[in-house]
Amino acid sequence: MKPILNFRKNIKRTKKPQRTDYSKYRYTKPELILYAAVGTGIGVIVCWLCYNSIYAAPVSVITCIVYLKKKKKELIKKRKNTLLYHFNDFLNALNISLGAGYSLENGIKSSLEDMKQLHGEKDVIVNELNIMASGLKIKKPIEELFRDLGERSDEDNIRLFSEMITTARKHGGSLVKVLSDTRKIINEKIETKHETEKILGSKIYEQKIMSIMPAAVIIYLRLTFDGFIEQLYGNIAGVIIMSGCLLVYMGA
Repeated sequence: MKPILNFRKNIKRTKKPQRTDYSKYRYTKPELILYAAVGTGIGVIVCWLCYNSIYAAPVSVITCIVYLKKKKKELIKKRKNTLLYHFNDFLNALNISLGAGYSLENGIKSSLEDMKQLHGEKDVIVNELNIMASGLKIKKPIEELFRDLGERSDEDNIRLFSEMITTARKHGGSLVKVLSDTRKIINEKIETKHETEKILGSKIYEQKIMSIMPAAVIIYLRLTFDGFIEQLYGNIAGVIIMSGCLLVYMGA
């Protein structure tokens, strides 16, 4: 009985690779708790700065919802970028395998082991290569597997690669040469994108600092010269003015 029980435990521990739609994101329970807490905290600060009243609690809820949506977009973008950069690493590993005489199918299996060592078992590209390996076991066409990844990834570079594989298979061209040329084009595009993001990174950081400054000024006034802005709280005119400022601030 013990060997059977151990076998069942191993089955439960083995997780199947999950097909992911990269244009969507679903929070895990810890992530939802964390980001909801952060969003609520921001909402409380907004209520304190703009209204100084418990009756402004709905604004805190709205702020939390807006923050969760914004954070989800950031996580989607981050996951897509991770997939794209790690897909580039996969192409380099695949090119080496094909140059060594491997078939495309065996090259994928070999690259899978390289990606596990480079990025770890839980990485997005490792998950996708596991899906491909599972598909190859049941005799799915390799071009169909790449096309599926291209559609789910919502990335032009990955779609381009899947189209090149399909074209090479249909017209019987040199698969190694086609994939090598396509890899070079994709590498250049990804490197250009990476360099652009580096250049924009400092500007984005400056923008974040500038975005914090208006709130920082109000916090400073509230903590040091509260009487200077107390006329903005507890009256309709103040609510209208602060609401207008808040909308402009959020839009900026």
